[in-house]
Amino acid sequence: MVFEYERYLQEVIQALESDPGFRAKLEKAEETDIR
Repeated sequence: MVFEYERYLQEVIQALESDPGFRAKLEKAEETDIR
């Protein structure tokens, strides 16, 4: 079960990082905003 969740998170991260708009927001965000 843990392995499946880890794989799911990796897929979500890859999808978000492939979105240029999200990536730009993430790079400009403050660390406190992310937490």
